[in-house]
Amino acid sequence: MRTKLLAGLPIGLLLTSAALALAPAAEAAAPTYTCTADDADGQALQPVTVEAKRGPEQARLRARPEWYGHADFQTIACTPS
Repeated sequence: MRTKLLAGLPIGLLLTSAALALAPAAEAAAPTYTCTADDADGQALQPVTVEAKRGPEQARLRARPEWYGHADFQTIACTPS
């Protein structure tokens, strides 16, 4: 009986590790945000879509490089899309 238990142990560990490896892949998808901004003259710039797990503030920070040198960073606003 002990040998049957020990023989099944590696198979159980392999199945468990495979399930754990697939679980983070489903959770890895971050929500997307659409961010808008204005330039220094008040003209609207093209919207940018970014992924951010930690909310709109992180999305705002991720969108900044897209408009670097063009956007007034105080006008960046992100909404879930």
